[in-house]
Amino acid sequence: MQLLLTLLLVGTIPSGYGFQTEEEKVNTQENAVLALEYVENVRNSHCSGGTGEVLPIEFDHAVWNSQAQVAVRTANFLTKMWIINNGTPPFIDDNYLFGMTRSNVEIDPMIFGSAIAFEEYTYRNYQKVSFYTFEKFDRINSYDLSVNYDYLGQLNTEWYHIPKNKTYQPREVLVHINHRYNSTGNEHAPLEIFSEPLAMVEDGHWTKPYFDCGGGDIWMVTFSSPIFTRDIANASQYIFGGVATVDVELTNIDINQCDAEEMGSSGSTTADVFRNTHLCRPTTKCVPRKNLGFMSGTYFCVCVDGYYFPNTSAEEKAFVGFDLQHEYNLQKKYKNNSFSTGFLCLPCSEGCDTCVDDSACIAASNMIFRGALLAIVFLDVIFAFIVMIAVFLYRKQKIIKAASPFFCYVIIAGMFLMCAEVIIVFFKPTDLLCEMRPWFHHVGYFTTYGALLLRTWRIAALFKVKSAKQVKLGDSALAKRLLPILGVTIAYLVAWRVSSPPYVYTIKTPDDLKLYYCSSSWWDYAAILGQCLFLLWGVYLCYSVRKAPSSFNESKFISWAIYNTIFMNNFLLIIRLVMLGSLGPDLIYLLHVLQLQVPCTITLLLIFVPKFYMIAHEGPEAEAGTGVTGRQKASGMSTNKVTPVQPAPGSSTGEESINK
Repeated sequence: MQLLLTLLLVGTIPSGYGFQTEEEKVNTQENAVLALEYVENVRNSHCSGGTGEVLPIEFDHAVWNSQAQVAVRTANFLTKMWIINNGTPPFIDDNYLFGMTRSNVEIDPMIFGSAIAFEEYTYRNYQKVSFYTFEKFDRINSYDLSVNYDYLGQLNTEWYHIPKNKTYQPREVLVHINHRYNSTGNEHAPLEIFSEPLAMVEDGHWTKPYFDCGGGDIWMVTFSSPIFTRDIANASQYIFGGVATVDVELTNIDINQCDAEEMGSSGSTTADVFRNTHLCRPTTKCVPRKNLGFMSGTYFCVCVDGYYFPNTSAEEKAFVGFDLQHEYNLQKKYKNNSFSTGFLCLPCSEGCDTCVDDSACIAASNMIFRGALLAIVFLDVIFAFIVMIAVFLYRKQKIIKAASPFFCYVIIAGMFLMCAEVIIVFFKPTDLLCEMRPWFHHVGYFTTYGALLLRTWRIAALFKVKSAKQVKLGDSALAKRLLPILGVTIAYLVAWRVSSPPYVYTIKTPDDLKLYYCSSSWWDYAAILGQCLFLLWGVYLCYSVRKAPSSFNESKFISWAIYNTIFMNNFLLIIRLVMLGSLGPDLIYLLHVLQLQVPCTITLLLIFVPKFYMIAHEGPEAEAGTGVTGRQKASGMSTNKVTPVQPAPGSSTGEESINK
């Protein structure tokens, strides 16, 4: 029967492998390697009889406790018979004892063989005798082992001489027996009272693994339980009279040479005897093979995660331990071999956790297409920079003055930040880049629209004044109102960063390819809602100043920019979020670039192109009397203050001019 057992080193390390020194660990591994070499050498050679090679290792025998109990019960039965009869019972003969050993072998498939061996002249007048039975090739074989094997004379016979030389203090059991008096059975004979020794499993002995020559001719371990007889010189004393044994075959027990950490949660703190003796190369890991028996090389070297087997058409995508052992032996003999250069797996493509070949695992990007999109973003930046230069050059023109050059710069600066966010998206996402994106986008967004809407708010505030009192709402006053907007934005971003920072996560495309993207959370959606509410306030402001004098009235263009941002920007955002798993990296980046055009490029065109158009058509000396709509304005300008003008009869409204 094939069986995989955990072979554990015990011996001189009672506290477990975890408490071994480095030197002890090395010695343990060297002993295991030496044992494997013994196994191979003996398997390919012949022995003459007796106990052959002994492996310098011991096992945790608890797994064979039930087999040991068979030997203990056999020994205790024979002890009772010999104690009661003061020697060999008359009814026990060779066939009786052979029958007992056969029963031991037949009742447990784990037991390969069983023996009953006696001391000199303990059994009848035999100088030595060992009744041995074993099963091989589905046949029960019984014979006297002592004919070809002098177990008494060979002191290295561990299964016999160590039990013989032990000092025993067997447990004594007091026995009361009432026999039948006669054949009719109508009364008992006088009560007999006596004591008899009882052996326990602890009194027995497990041998080291050895090759049994002349017995089973296999690798085995043997458990021996002592048989006690009365001491002829002192009837009250018990002496060693022989052993009852069971053999557990190791030939059919698999050797596990793989790493100790793969042992699992068995609860043992000792180290597996043959663990860490595999020869698997880097990029591979050892996987034990079952049902191959007591020999080295019974493992596969399979590729670790992130690597694949070079021969992609092979049925078994793993290197065979026997092959590694063979090449390693050639290397030790300084013969040509492939041990150092072969048996290595190949790395998977980027992003693959596991793979079977070099196929891509990450959705590929068309760098030409993405590069073209990035070029569009840089054109947006260049366009915004040109507008900034134009504002600076025409800063003294009345139309630009009315729009406040400083806030024009602020609006464009916010657009630079929003462009920077889309530039970041071009690169492969990392946790750091994912954390940076909201900062560039939201700070830029509220900088641009905060400055734009505060300018509109100033117009609304001024034209609601009905008295002749001068109202100061210069750029510095508006800047003080912009700072709280940016302060709330930054505080929100800090709280976002502290509580739930964005991170890189993986989504799968319809082609089952990986796509790295930055995570979204309720913080994202709350920020988008805040932007929409902020822009709705802008819609209200534009509505309230729709009848303001034309030189101040940008409400139509600002309204268009706001409506465009609310609907188009959010529409593209919804498409991007809903179809994220269905789109490739290039289409996702296209949506980012398109989404950028709404609050940046289109807004820039709506706000600044009409101004430069009027400057170009009305000449550089256009005064405050001409606004962006071409209407005439009344004079009455002041520096950093506004004096409201009462409407003249028949006119629609008075007009003011605001200068920085």
